[in-house]
Amino acid sequence: MKKMKRNVALISVLLTLIMVFSCNTDDNPGTGHDSDSKVDFTDHPNGYSVKINNRTTERLIAFKNELRVDKLIGGIPARDSNHGLPKDPALFGNKSEGFALILLTEKQYNDNKTNLKSLENTPFTRVFAFYNANGVNESVYEISDHLGGNCSIQIQNLSPLDVELRLNGINGETLGFARNTMLNTTLYVNPDDYLIFPVFIKYNTLKDELITVYPKGATGLPWYIQQQVGEDGTTQIQVDVSALLTGTTYSTGTAWLIIDNQATDTGVQLQKGGVVQRTAMGISTINNGFTRTFQIDMAKIPGTNKYAETANISAYTIGRTGQQLSIGNYDLKADTIYKVTVTGSANANTIAVSEPVEQGTISLDDFTSTP
Repeated sequence: MKKMKRNVALISVLLTLIMVFSCNTDDNPGTGHDSDSKVDFTDHPNGYSVKINNRTTERLIAFKNELRVDKLIGGIPARDSNHGLPKDPALFGNKSEGFALILLTEKQYNDNKTNLKSLENTPFTRVFAFYNANGVNESVYEISDHLGGNCSIQIQNLSPLDVELRLNGINGETLGFARNTMLNTTLYVNPDDYLIFPVFIKYNTLKDELITVYPKGATGLPWYIQQQVGEDGTTQIQVDVSALLTGTTYSTGTAWLIIDNQATDTGVQLQKGGVVQRTAMGISTINNGFTRTFQIDMAKIPGTNKYAETANISAYTIGRTGQQLSIGNYDLKADTIYKVTVTGSANANTIAVSEPVEQGTISLDDFTSTP
């Protein structure tokens, strides 16, 4: 039987990202159950660390940053939604941080209990997660149902940045995550057509902000690879597209909206069409006297892989339940920071929202220079 591999390298002055696609009936993680695994699969609706939507048919076991017994967080049943993982104080203390949520299948875990590190390069998947020690961790992380098949995507991330692989667009479903300078990470996926966009991630500890950027070529389109995985037993194919990416630039694909709540007597929320919005760290409420930063995603232009340069915010409102005020009909530019100030008193019905005031552009220094 023939096999297919595609080796695609994204090389610029600062990063190298290689993805290899292949199928092999002998290498998938498989399924398996072991009543003696002693992993906590129960849902923790209160006092959880992070929440997971497991869209796969696998029972999964989660670790924080490393595949070690003392880094084991808990288990997630198959097809379980909004599952709260335990919050062990030894793993989740008083420090807010981004981390690699590493997931193994139950079979992988049971077959390798005495040597978990052997799976470092072949976990079921990795997801970038964020733990907020000072608030409610409301973000729910999606585990794609594309995962768990006999085909594989091999990532070689030699850049100084963490990378996520997203499906069908820079804001699409996450397939997996590879730490910076990792020589090899393999994700197992189902046969399908894949349109994969790499997105680079960095958490700025000084600003308490999670920044994502995507590489784009001279045409302004995001860099991506289109590949059918698993066709006809597959033939090996190698493609080097580094020459096409000379002069690659980066964009966040978002505008950043700072909400400064100077109202004297209330917390407020940002809503879009009645849907409460959250920061990259999963925070939705801005207490009086505090500021929070929200990302406003640029829309994908229909029929293309290009993203708009501006986003209209006429559908956005700020306030509290039953008392939402429109920000106004404004277009926010990509990679630009804006600030809206909330003033007055909600109880006295004098609350007001300012127009967005431009604060400058987003610095991409973290993504264009080595640490």
